[in-house]
Amino acid sequence: MNGNVEITYEQCKHIDIAIDSYKLYIEIQGKHHQEDGKQRRSDMWRNYYANKEGYLPLHIPNNVFVSKKIFDDTVHEIIEIAKCRKKDLERA
Repeated sequence: MNGNVEITYEQCKHIDIAIDSYKLYIEIQGKHHQEDGKQRRSDMWRNYYANKEGYLPLHIPNNVFVSKKIFDDTVHEIIEIAKCRKKDLERA
């Protein structure tokens, strides 16, 4: 693998916010998640393991906190996604 370090499940378990009843993980991410190669790889593996466990990871850039409107809009979208997710889980 081109000399890359393998990412293990244990390294990917830190989740910012977990809503277990909806099987949602919410990750608040700074710029380093896009700019740092090691972080990007870790994030991809975290997504893999989240999906494997039946969770839907949502990645929220930390710049949503710069304005109340952007923050409120983001919270609204998360609530809407949670509602859809609940319906999906009830059908499964």
